[in-house]
Amino acid sequence: MSGSEELHAGLRARIEDLEVRCAYLERLLAELDAVVRETADELGRVGRVVADLRRQAESAASDVPWRSAEEEKPPHY
Repeated sequence: MSGSEELHAGLRARIEDLEVRCAYLERLLAELDAVVRETADELGRVGRVVADLRRQAESAASDVPWRSAEEEKPPHY
């Protein structure tokens, strides 16, 4: 094999290696994108649950008359 053929073979091998790496990275990027989308969806659901719980807590707190610590009897009385 001449020097030129060896150079071309080396370049072809490098290009093939880069193509394999590129394909791997494209697949990894697609997988990561899916994970990010799922995480964002889950975060949205959690945010809605927290907002609902906050509204329920505020509603429940407004239904209970407020008493100061001096007005509260300790549990042993």
